Amino acid sequence: MVFPYHAKYPTDDPRVIFVYAKRHNSQELGKSGFHGIRRVAPSDVEGKAIFVKFMRRYSREAHRLLAGISLTPELLYHELIKETGTHFVVMGQFEATSALC
Repeated sequence: MVFPYHAKYPTDDPRVIFVYAKRHNSQELGKSGFHGIRRVAPSDVEGKAIFVKFMRRYSREAHRLLAGISLTPELLYHELIKETGTHFVVMGQFEATSALC
């Protein structure tokens, strides 16, 4: 399976990396969502589950508002990739039973 090339994002700890685990297979999210594991250095075997999404339209403010009332996971990072006009969004892992999934 081919995954996007983004495997890092700026954090307070420069050792933070993530690996893609699998593509999310939801009609609502399309094929631009990926489950991943965030690790602090390669020796971090457990890591933290994250969700990575690439999308054309995105609102950081709306995401933070929804996260504040527990309707979406915490936003960990957002970047607009100017070359493609795509938003690179990293968030905590969501619950599979959520109505928004």
